[in-house]
Amino acid sequence: MPAFALLLAPPRIGHSLPALMLILLLADIAFAVIGTFVSAIAINTRARDLIGPMIGLPLLLPALIATRAWDRAAVEPACDRLAAGEVAGRAGAL
Repeated sequence: MPAFALLLAPPRIGHSLPALMLILLLADIAFAVIGTFVSAIAINTRARDLIGPMIGLPLLLPALIATRAWDRAAVEPACDRLAAGEVAGRAGAL
């Protein structure tokens, strides 16, 4: 999730901010651990520039997909409620 979304749209994600911060912390730890393991494996090979991305990308993609799924599960209910409130508020004003 881009940092500007956290700074510019707090009403949409205000109540889900602790869950979002936990998700981002766990994703950061996962990316660091995967990168460390891949670099430790690749450091002793002759083709370390090629081995790193070949091993790293397939390991990072599931972590990235899971992070996006958890992020969506944490933030989208708030956005849905906000959109429903906006529609109901506009209909009441008519």
